[in-house]
Amino acid sequence: MEKAAHVRYTAYQRTTRMTPPAFHPTNRPVRKRSARSILVRVGIFMACAAVFVFLGAGIHIFFQVNHAAQTVSIRPDASPSVLGAAKAVFASRENQKPLRGEEDGRINILLLGKAGEAYAGRNLTDTIIVASVDTETHRAALLSIPRDTLAKLPDSDANVKVNTLYARGLEKENPFEIVRETISDITGLPIHYALSVDYDGFSQVINALGGVNVMVERDIYDTRFPGPNYSYETFALEKGFHTLDGETALKYVRERHSDPRGDFGRAARQQQVVRSVKDKIMSTRTFLNPFAVSRLLTSLEENVRTDMGIEEIPRAISLMQETDLANIETVVVDAWRPESLLRVSHVYLDNGQRMFALVPRTGNFDEVRELAEHVFDYSYLEKRKEAIVSEKASAVLLYSGNFSRAANNIRQLLLDAGLSEAHTAYSEEHSIGETRMADMTDKRKPYALDEIIRLLGATPSSEIPERDIYEDYNFYIYLGDDVLETFDYEQASVEELENSEK
Repeated sequence: MEKAAHVRYTAYQRTTRMTPPAFHPTNRPVRKRSARSILVRVGIFMACAAVFVFLGAGIHIFFQVNHAAQTVSIRPDASPSVLGAAKAVFASRENQKPLRGEEDGRINILLLGKAGEAYAGRNLTDTIIVASVDTETHRAALLSIPRDTLAKLPDSDANVKVNTLYARGLEKENPFEIVRETISDITGLPIHYALSVDYDGFSQVINALGGVNVMVERDIYDTRFPGPNYSYETFALEKGFHTLDGETALKYVRERHSDPRGDFGRAARQQQVVRSVKDKIMSTRTFLNPFAVSRLLTSLEENVRTDMGIEEIPRAISLMQETDLANIETVVVDAWRPESLLRVSHVYLDNGQRMFALVPRTGNFDEVRELAEHVFDYSYLEKRKEAIVSEKASAVLLYSGNFSRAANNIRQLLLDAGLSEAHTAYSEEHSIGETRMADMTDKRKPYALDEIIRLLGATPSSEIPERDIYEDYNFYIYLGDDVLETFDYEQASVEELENSEK
């Protein structure tokens, strides 16, 4: 049997602490694409999601709201009569139906972006975002989960990439349920609603708005942009101000080959388009224009699915009007940087073949859950890292058995966390069961101490190595089987992940 970190990727896949006190905040065949990455199409869906929350703006065309709701909503009880739709749209604030999660102070909505029926990989959700609204502070945040994240398939021992979950869910009455359960497990958040949108929805929304205005920072020239019939085409756009139509805007937020910053550059362009779409929607010209709203509704009917009922939309509109949409916190769980919470690793198919996926760097999703909980003020993570770095802490990692790879992985983890020195040493002198740690600073380096405990779950120990080579280190960490088996995996690079998908 492979070690714990070498999670078996079953045949089923082929058809899933302590916080430093000072900073604790209150079916078509799937086409292999040439560049599929962690941040794929984040902006596409974010823009469409922004449009959806304003569906109720069509007060003057309530009959169309009813028609759109019948088409869009998958809930059997969410297809009211024209009169019912009109009453819902005209409902006063006092009579509006509260949204799930509102009384708890936070509403979490799962946003899924997929290619759509006219494209290869039509039901793979390459964009997965948890949109949260704090109903007390009226703040909004978006937390993106990478499509290549490996997670446990609900009610199964299989592990799958999260972007396959929606396609599996189509076999059920509510296709969102399986994704909702898995993302809730990853983030630790209750998911109150779900919504999906596809490529055509994005393009049609942009066209319905009359295009979006963007300032292109550098010339774009990509000769490998995915074209029709499994081909490539050239996408070129000159530096400067542009008003992009739907088709061009879609290419603009998908392109990455000619950007020197790769996916980070693409993410910046996606956020740029989101801001432009938001500004267009919230402008008086659009928001109060019944014809513009009518076009938006028409563009969304065939391309959006949600389990939010028509009777809940008025409250959603009111909530969005109360929320600060100009300062949305946007966080991406990634694997690009030393401080990233995920790592690229190998997983194995039943036939023994190797593939790449993203796994949590600590062996569990606790860090992702902590980030999700505090997404409205995630800067505390940066402050904690700064405090750890300022302590200039050092550590020796002692291990026994054939676990040098695991020890080195843990060493790198501690360096990425902010320790200034970390060394590994094989020790036959100690029989190590569980992970223990001797603090030689008498708690004078509290942030480093806390981080070691948080990452490794080390228990206090007074045991000090006898050999002089270990002198002058702040922490002696005796790595036990509990962490060595978890970290005994072969790390890979993001480039290997991307190249494996070409």
